[in-house]
Amino acid sequence: MKRKIFYGVIFILGIALMVAREYERNNFNHLKLADDTISMEIKEGTLTNKGATVIITDKSKKKNIYDGGFLIYKKGIGRWLALPSKEQWVNAIGYRTDENGKLEFDCNWEWWYGKLKKGTYRLVKSVIIAEEWTEKNVYVEFEIK
Repeated sequence: MKRKIFYGVIFILGIALMVAREYERNNFNHLKLADDTISMEIKEGTLTNKGATVIITDKSKKKNIYDGGFLIYKKGIGRWLALPSKEQWVNAIGYRTDENGKLEFDCNWEWWYGKLKKGTYRLVKSVIIAEEWTEKNVYVEFEIK
């Protein structure tokens, strides 16, 4: 009897740990955000439920590296949740801003997430901070009507 209780407790703890890890992955608040010298906006006239063009502005004067991938979070009740996606495959090329500190990306999320429904979203991109070699994130919030 004690053995069954022991294995039952271990099983429940294992499930709780898996749920906690999934919550952490899906929770926007766990992301390390870049400071306010880096910002991202959606280029006017490009936002659809299938994708958008984003412009990153980097005023840090560092040679930061931006990856080609992105994540999308949807605003829920009191928190942001990662949208479930197909497996993302992105080339391993790092991108840098131009001499004006600007970088433009076309983001087609229909491939990974499908067409977005009405709601408020955040598009998140990773940046490797030069000289520190730490990964941080930058995001832009948008609404699909």
